[in-house]
Parts: sequence; C-alpha cells; structure tokens
Amino acid sequence: MHLKIKTNAPDGLTINTCVDFFSVNSLVAKVRCQKKFPQFSLDKLEHKNGYTRVESTVDELIPGVSLSLNASKRSDKISGDLLVTYSSSRVILTGEIDIVSLSSIKASVCTGTNGITMGGDATLESGSFADFTFGAGYFTSKQAFLGIRADKKGSDISSNFLYTVNSDVTVGGNFSLSTKVLAFGGTYELNPKTALKFKLDTCGNIASSSKYSIDGKATITTAASANVSDLGKYKIGVVASLS
Repeated sequence: MHLKIKTNAPDGLTINTCVDFFSVNSLVAKVRCQKKFPQFSLDKLEHKNGYTRVESTVDELIPGVSLSLNASKRSDKISGDLLVTYSSSRVILTGEIDIVSLSSIKASVCTGTNGITMGGDATLESGSFADFTFGAGYFTSKQAFLGIRADKKGSDISSNFLYTVNSDVTVGGNFSLSTKVLAFGGTYELNPKTALKFKLDTCGNIASSSKYSIDGKATITTAASANVSDLGKYKIGVVASLS
C-alpha cells in the first residue's frame, strides 16, 4: 500500500511525499520537491532511505546556452553529470561531463540547412575515444528522405530511405552493411478506417498486418509473418484494443 501526498507550498514550491507501508525489507519513505526560480529551476530534489538525487537546470545563462546538473548520492558513492547545451537557428551543441571522477566526456552536434541535416556524437573515456557516431540525411518537401549513419566508430554503416507516393501510400527501406541485410516496407491506407502494412527482407522474412478502426476508441489488428524458406512455420496474431 502506498500513501502519496502532494503539497503546493508558497512561492511555487511543490513537495511530493510517498510512503510504502509494505516494502519487502523495511518501511520506505520518499520525499521529492520542485522549485522554479528566475533563470533557474530545481527540477528534482529527492531523498529516500540512504539515496539522494538532485536535478537542476539553468536557462539562458548566456544567450542560447543552458546548463543541467544531475547528481546523486547512495551510501558513500557520489555521481554527477553536468550537461551544457547551446542552440541556435542552425546548430545544436551538447557536452556532458562526469564532474565527480572526470572519467568521461560526451559531446554531440547537429546542424542542417536546405533539406540537409548532419550530426554526430562522441564519447571520450580515460583519454581515448570509446565510441563515435555520424549521420547525415536529405529530404525534399517532406516527400522523400535518404539518410546514412555510421555507428561503433564507423564500423557499422546503415542507410534508410522513405518515399511518400501519395496521401495513401508510403514505401521505405533499410540496408545494414554489417549484417548485409536489405529490407523493404510500405503502408497503404485502404480507406479512412483500414491501414495495411507489409515488410520483406533479403533473408526471406515476410510480414504483413492490417489495422481496422471500428470507431474512435476500438481497433482490431491482425498480423502474419513467415520465412519463404519454410512457409509452414508461419505466425498469425489478432489484437483487439479498446481505449
């Protein structure tokens, strides 16, 4: 059984208290508070049985720059990360630093113009690159998209494309250089209440599904999948949803 109490204190301070009376080991109590200041917010100050966590944000310290601090303490172990974000109309830069042990630094950048978007991120641990990722994409009037991505220090390269034929038909595909698998898929809006989907790849896997909306709250979805090398081992499913 849980007892939860939410208190709205003066000057915008919010205090949330939760008590678990039937914890397996002992009585557990958790207190969390939030407070908004000019250009600064205490997003979370949480304490429960030997664990404390603090999350805070500083907005527009410098035009376009914001800072976020996430720190926690459990027994004698302290951890904390400082996130710095810079954003403008053309570029977004982020940097995350382990301010306790200074063992890792993460950075990312994203920019784009005239339908072209490029970005990447990198992780530095113990003075060497632990991982980095790069990606680029191009779209035309929201009708077609082509993207390429390199993960795991550039060793895993994949590409994606999406093309909107019309308001009812959309097709897309993906290719992974590491797995050597090419996959295609598509959707077709048969009518305002029925949507059809299909997918196939070069490994011989095929799948299809249909979703029928009875009204605004009830839907029925059917799906089937198999491999062309052994069509006898197919799978069929039906799901009815009421929300």
